[in-house]
Amino acid sequence: MTRALLPVAADVSARLAGTPLVSMLDVDGTLAPIAPRPDDAAVPPETKRLLAALATHPDVTIAFVSGRAAADVERLAGVRGAWIVGNHGFEILRPDGTPLTEASLGTARDAIAAALREITDAVASMPGVLIEDKHWTVSVHFRLASPTVAPALREAVRRAADRHGLRVMEGKKVLEIRPDQDVNKGTAALQLTREVFAGRQGSVLYVGDDATDEDAFTSLRAAMPMAVTARVTHDEAARTAAEFALDDTNAVAEFLGWLAAERSIPTLGRP
Repeated sequence: MTRALLPVAADVSARLAGTPLVSMLDVDGTLAPIAPRPDDAAVPPETKRLLAALATHPDVTIAFVSGRAAADVERLAGVRGAWIVGNHGFEILRPDGTPLTEASLGTARDAIAAALREITDAVASMPGVLIEDKHWTVSVHFRLASPTVAPALREAVRRAADRHGLRVMEGKKVLEIRPDQDVNKGTAALQLTREVFAGRQGSVLYVGDDATDEDAFTSLRAAMPMAVTARVTHDEAARTAAEFALDDTNAVAEFLGWLAAERSIPTLGRP
């Protein structure tokens, strides 16, 4: 069972007091409430204001870590001075927009395109299924579909992915198709943190709500035991590698407010 992160205990406060502080935050379900359609999601203005204030502090690094494409993360949650990790770690952009690494899909893009065509044909008779081509990965959303569709949809997606040597990861009402490479939110979180630390010691925070964030929880707790990891869930019995829990997106905003207050960061102004 995870511990509640709010109210923040003294030991947690001490673990987050280091400089620099790298704060990595998932977007959908963490900062923005889950929406029926991905395009309908929105980060509440108060949350975005807090993120903008934190990102201006020289000792705080804000990074958005998402399954969305980096450009979509920028549209939805971006604030000046923040890092962006998109496509589950296949894209890592510095605050100035330059990539941390020059990754290449190579032949995997052809495989993704071929699997996408097959999946598109397979779901044509499944109302409510939405397909999102993010170049590096593909998301197949079924939140708006009948629950009876799920078994056939999973089978169609996994069959297409297997045929073209791709991986499938299931999240909240979404199936993610990605290259068969050891890249995920965990590898990205470690790479970003080490880049920001540059050999120094600091503090690390990661907050996420989905199965795809479990890689980050696991990797950070193994490599950096003092990292604070929190899953957004109101289920006390939820299976997670995160050490702490936050009830919902409102609780995340409350925690960000606490974080800003701890650093004496003014939170007035616009993102």
